[in-house]
Amino acid sequence: MRTLLTGIGILLFVIQMSGCVTGDDAQRIRPEDTTWIQKGQTTQKEIIAKFGQPQFTGTQKGVGQLAEYTYSPPAPVGLEPRPSGPFPQAYTPPAQTRPETEALKERFWVLYDSQGIVQDFGFGAAPK
Repeated sequence: MRTLLTGIGILLFVIQMSGCVTGDDAQRIRPEDTTWIQKGQTTQKEIIAKFGQPQFTGTQKGVGQLAEYTYSPPAPVGLEPRPSGPFPQAYTPPAQTRPETEALKERFWVLYDSQGIVQDFGFGAAPK
């Protein structure tokens, strides 16, 4: 019986930890990583070769295709005190703050024309 309970405990631990391991493996794209991109010259194939497939693609009416690359930095581990007592699941750690310029660097977007040539690109909110 003890072996069964130990096995169940290990199984539950592995299932819980698997949620921590999975996630977005996207690389962080920084402004210095994009200096080679030339509007009107660089192709979609070149962007994909460098950064991989985007996490989102869509069509902008009358403009072309929009591609977005997003990066979510890993949450800090072990920096927040953990509550004790009968209701630890109700605990919400304080929000992590970053300078506004850092937050804007979390999303990189590229706008292509119908031939797959870069028309515009940037960081933060994509053009509407």
